[in-house]
Amino acid sequence: MKWAVSEDFLNQHQTWQWNTLASGELLSGLSPGDTVTASIAWEGNRFKFTADGPGGPVTQYYPSSGVITGTINPPTNPGKYLQTRIHLNTDTTPEFSWYPVAGAERYRVRIYNHDSSKTVWNGHTTGDETNYKMPPGILKPNAVYTFRLDAWDGGNPGFDVDNRSRTPSNSSESYIFHTGSQEDPNPHLELSAHGVHTYSTAADGTMLSFWVLVHDAQGVPDNINYVRVQHPDGPVIDLQPECGTQWRPGTATACIYSAESSTLPITGGTYTFTVQDDQGNTAATVYEDFVPDAIGYPNAANHSPANGVTVGSTAVDFTWDSVTGAAFYTLVIYDYVFNLAYQFHIPQPQSPPAQIIYNLPEGFLKEGAVYYWRVITRRELFSQNSGASGDVEKNEFQDRDQADPGKNDKSISNLLHFFSLKMDILKNP
Repeated sequence: MKWAVSEDFLNQHQTWQWNTLASGELLSGLSPGDTVTASIAWEGNRFKFTADGPGGPVTQYYPSSGVITGTINPPTNPGKYLQTRIHLNTDTTPEFSWYPVAGAERYRVRIYNHDSSKTVWNGHTTGDETNYKMPPGILKPNAVYTFRLDAWDGGNPGFDVDNRSRTPSNSSESYIFHTGSQEDPNPHLELSAHGVHTYSTAADGTMLSFWVLVHDAQGVPDNINYVRVQHPDGPVIDLQPECGTQWRPGTATACIYSAESSTLPITGGTYTFTVQDDQGNTAATVYEDFVPDAIGYPNAANHSPANGVTVGSTAVDFTWDSVTGAAFYTLVIYDYVFNLAYQFHIPQPQSPPAQIIYNLPEGFLKEGAVYYWRVITRRELFSQNSGASGDVEKNEFQDRDQADPGKNDKSISNLLHFFSLKMDILKNP
């Protein structure tokens, strides 16, 4: 039998967390069937804990010497009750697992605060794997959380989701768990639906690129010593942090690391990702089997709206040549200073036409504004790029604004090193 004194508070997740101020042991060696009597009393200016049973009676105080200083107000809601903790107790990086759901192609572990009124984290599986491990730096130690599990019968992006299920069915019945007192000291690396992939453009041809997400409860990138990838034939390169980009905004404990390889020719095989923090802690090594199969990109001469054109409405029809082998396209729209405004995922039709048309309705673009746009072509869905196998190819087309080329010379998320398309939206008179 143990005693403890803690301070409880609502943290930034709006869930209960506590700091243990002191603790001790009253009775040990207890067995089922033993009769124990325990009490907590306020004696002067300190707590008194008493237990009587086998090996007792025992009395301990908090503080063990001296008294609690300052103003001591009368207790509120005094009472006593017997509580047995039957909820799940985990560390701060628990691994969730479940039985497969018939027809499910992906799952989500959704973490809430103590009363399920606020979402703390959405953990998505890459595909139909039936487990998910929480990365470090998300859950706080000594805290209460709830969770539920969702399943979809479509991949990611969810172009053709017909059925979705969740358990429990009501968020108020979400499963409860408590975290332990220690932060996980180790970093964590995940492929983030990319890992190693080919990246092709008309300007630079086909390159080999790397893109991973790194977590560390002690801080990213400040506490990260290196993130590296080893090619199948030996060369090792360091990945650089891309924290707080428009593509994947970073946090204090998570950041994208990326790099482009100059090693040619591009080779298939197993690529090995490693990460080490400043204390020498390492994450589990991540391997990805890669088969290079670069995908083409639309012909820049056939896109619409054409570069520099002025359109007469905020409803815009975007068109581009379809690409053989594409799974889907991403239409990316930037504002005048290259802030990411919108991105839309468009599936490749089963019988692709010569051109893809995306009708952007009114309500997105502003009148009298200048926008830039591009299209990214991908061979696979995000949910088809697992850590064990698969590759994602990203390709773009864009054109140069010859009227003012210097205006557009800006890097976007270390991915856009070219000039994009411009369209002026006419204001209504």
